[in-house]
Amino acid sequence: MIATPLDMGAGQVDPNRALDPGLVYDATPQDYINLMCSMNFTEEQFKTFARSSANYDNCSNPSADLNYPSFIALYPFSLEGNFTWLEQKFRRTLTNVGKGGATYKVKIETP
Repeated sequence: MIATPLDMGAGQVDPNRALDPGLVYDATPQDYINLMCSMNFTEEQFKTFARSSANYDNCSNPSADLNYPSFIALYPFSLEGNFTWLEQKFRRTLTNVGKGGATYKVKIETP
């Protein structure tokens, strides 16, 4: 049977490599709570994703810098078209879960 794109998913997981991923991004449930806190979710929105509002008041460390292979950068918006140059730093930590040591090379392409 041939798989269609709908059978394979959205492309975030390669089923042929899922058993031997090489590098993984570690993120804890608290990391996701910190992300939702940084996005100023209402308590009702928070409950939609967290299934509980128990951690809603635990927003002591809001952070949009989730250890995930994507980036979120929030910049101020001006209706007058005035732009301010801002610098945004991102840090990601990956763990090698492959057998033995490994060398990985990073390639960054600007949009």
